[in-house]
Amino acid sequence: MKQEVQFLLNIIKHILSNKNGDLPLPEADLNWDYLTHLAKRHSILNLVHYGIGCLPLGAKPSEDICKLAENAAMHEIVKCYNQIEAVEELLQACEKAGVSVLAVKGSCTKQHYPQPDMRSMGDIDLLYKWEEHGAMHKAVLGLGYEEGGEGRKHDHYF
Repeated sequence: MKQEVQFLLNIIKHILSNKNGDLPLPEADLNWDYLTHLAKRHSILNLVHYGIGCLPLGAKPSEDICKLAENAAMHEIVKCYNQIEAVEELLQACEKAGVSVLAVKGSCTKQHYPQPDMRSMGDIDLLYKWEEHGAMHKAVLGLGYEEGGEGRKHDHYF
């Protein structure tokens, strides 16, 4: 296994297990460009930022890599809290409309991470009774969402 993959796994394990202390040091010839490429591809560049913060000064990557990871983390924090707010707003609108709804996937697993922004979410998944589809649709549109299409198993709103 490439050392960049192994070190990325070390970062994930260290950060998500909420360990205190220093992260094991990377090899001196670690290719941080490749590691950040992998992290971006898997939507976990924000975790690399937290990992860099656990390293002593001499083991940190270049300023460019640090800034790239920091920007990804800041973006994820803003997105995370916007999504948390949107979930609350959706759940309240559904309750008001009498729709039985359950937030699933990332919306509920975020709370099990050391920090909620460590669990990236591309969308908000809500489960509801099919019989309440009309009321759900009306509630979501009432919040200003636009219809993005109706599927057999999923409705999409933006």
